[in-house]
Amino acid sequence: MYTYKLAAADGTKQWHALHKGDRSQSTETLIQQQFGGIEEDNAGNVIVSGPVGSGGAQVMGLMKYDAGGNELWYYETSAKDDHHVAVDKQITTPSVPLGLAVDEAGNAYITGVDVTSAIVTAPEGVTVTMRVNGDGRWAWRNYYCGSQNRTRPYDIGLDEDGAVY
Repeated sequence: MYTYKLAAADGTKQWHALHKGDRSQSTETLIQQQFGGIEEDNAGNVIVSGPVGSGGAQVMGLMKYDAGGNELWYYETSAKDDHHVAVDKQITTPSVPLGLAVDEAGNAYITGVDVTSAIVTAPEGVTVTMRVNGDGRWAWRNYYCGSQNRTRPYDIGLDEDGAVY
């Protein structure tokens, strides 16, 4: 996934970063990926979400860059520390992040469609919303599957009290 920082005054490129997850994806595949979101935290760091490759499957990825474009951490939904279990390598539909929000403490909230989870019973996946702490560690995850397994989030937001919508 490519991320660019451009100067507001004239559009001059300040920095760019390329994150390829497991590094097995071609540049053409990376260009075709659906972007999930980009937010800046209170410290000036940039948090980016999008689908990334993971052992042949496409999962939700979250990257955090400092103000100079240096990657601080990388998180993907198949990380072992969050007890997420990737199954069925024959799934061809990628898990796709569709919304990103960052709270005052720098925690990232991401929502999207997950098709790699062990709880998925429908090929179109389920809605997943999760929080990743400001240091890149997983905090929590919530799944929702509506009637006829047809749910798709379009955005995510936070209120003044920290509730997630």
